[in-house]
Amino acid sequence: MKLLNYKLQNQIEALGENKPTNYFKDYLKAVLEDTNTTYFQKCDYLGLSLSEIKSKIDTLSGDISELQELKKNLSTALEMAKELIAEIFIENGIDRIDGNIISSLTLSKESTKPKDEIRILDENALMDLGYVKFSIDMDALKADINAGKADELKDFVYRFISYIETGYGLKDINGNDKPLYVGECNCDHIDVIINSLNEAGRYIFGKTYKPPLADRVYLYSILLATGRLKFVEGETDDLLDEMVNLVYDDKADEPIPLDDGSMQIDTYDSSVYALSSRWHYLTGLTH
Repeated sequence: MKLLNYKLQNQIEALGENKPTNYFKDYLKAVLEDTNTTYFQKCDYLGLSLSEIKSKIDTLSGDISELQELKKNLSTALEMAKELIAEIFIENGIDRIDGNIISSLTLSKESTKPKDEIRILDENALMDLGYVKFSIDMDALKADINAGKADELKDFVYRFISYIETGYGLKDINGNDKPLYVGECNCDHIDVIINSLNEAGRYIFGKTYKPPLADRVYLYSILLATGRLKFVEGETDDLLDEMVNLVYDDKADEPIPLDDGSMQIDTYDSSVYALSSRWHYLTGLTH
């Protein structure tokens, strides 16, 4: 059994998405440039370090599977024990027992939950009433991009950015035109699109941060309460309509808007993603 890690293995395990990589690169270069070790030793050192990490992953995967199976078995055993204890209590006329550490064990009435069944008679009529949910067809999108249709997407995105920059110019204190420049565009988590857009010349596209659902309401509450959120008249009607008509999950402890297809909130979500990269600055949070 191996008790110590290779130093290179420790360096690899310390890597992370938001961590600096300079130290790892410098160490690896030093290993490769070391004249005291042979070509084969360097290869073995690098290969064995990678192999040890792969072995750890395989071991953890096996442990996780065993723990999941154990959790499943224990959950089943616990439920069976509860039912059998309740059965014995009923047979002996016991509805409650009290203890010193456990305050009491009390039988509760068996509960049943009716299952609602909805039979659709006219799908088109329901869709006309707004009971429809749309989502991106990722397979079709990737197929079109691979087929060379990415240029059409890039053309649309850059024309839209140009429209924003030229159509919503600002004024300085003297009333003169002040250029508006789009410094970043937050995209959904589709790497192939982000890379394609950046390759067109402006490296302003990146993955958006998606805050927790309750935090999105919190963000807008702060901005509206402090007067830091403005709406362009005639251009944000869809957003305002969705925000005014948000329906919240009455089963949740926090203000979480429903996203079950019963209403349209895509514009609201998009506006959140546009602001979320400045989350800490806008909210004043530091954690």
